[in-house]
Amino acid sequence: MSNGRDTIVMVDDNITNLTVARNNLAEQFNVATVPSGEKLFQILEKVTPALILLDIEMPEMNGYEVLKILKNGEKAAHVPVIFLTATVNFKSEIVLNSGAVDYITKPFERETLIKRIDLHILFERQKQEWLKQNLALKSEADKKTAAVSELQNAILKTIAELIECRDDVPGKHIEKTQHYLRLLASFLCHNTSES
Repeated sequence: MSNGRDTIVMVDDNITNLTVARNNLAEQFNVATVPSGEKLFQILEKVTPALILLDIEMPEMNGYEVLKILKNGEKAAHVPVIFLTATVNFKSEIVLNSGAVDYITKPFERETLIKRIDLHILFERQKQEWLKQNLALKSEADKKTAAVSELQNAILKTIAELIECRDDVPGKHIEKTQHYLRLLASFLCHNTSES
């Protein structure tokens, strides 16, 4: 499944739903269909999909249970999950509070399904990109903070050494110390304004 297209995994115990989804999505995505949560976890050992379509009402392990295991794992915890349900009087807050990003009622329309999938894949990509940039900025900030801290320590050490250093000419020590500190301050101001 490395043709450059996103991989979608659909989990549903109804073979007709799996076939319809595969036919509707195969033109745009790589589609893997599985009849149970257990089979999904087997696929996830080999493939990390861009999105999972997950039926809620399944025997053995329902969609909520599958999602809970997914979100507690490491490999696919970030993969967006869209619940599929045939229930008409469905409470959306239950789905969204469970960790799914969306839900679609069955039978679904092809265009609606594709648009929702595209939207959530795009959102997840942007989120991952933002997290990468955030980590890069934090790393850069940490480096700058460490450099400033080193510079502060070097300045304090230099000042302490200047104060400790006495020469043979009485009264000139303070003047020399002031002169060196001015030079040091000028140098630091010049270098920090360039960086």
